[in-house]
Amino acid sequence: MKSWEQEEIEALAHSIWEHQGRPEGRALEHWREAEEMVRARWLANQQGDEHRVRDLRSRAIGLS
Repeated sequence: MKSWEQEEIEALAHSIWEHQGRPEGRALEHWREAEEMVRARWLANQQGDEHRVRDLRSRAIGLS
């Protein structure tokens, strides 16, 4: 069974492959590019969540 991350990376890698004209022999390159995009999106979401948590904590103690 694939994880949601693997499914997302697979779909994104396929999209990259199609966007680049379906070149042969670059599957690993497309997979790695998709992994990096998914990882970057996850990190951005985590950082956004941390900012929201900090904002909520600040409000709770009356700093903002």
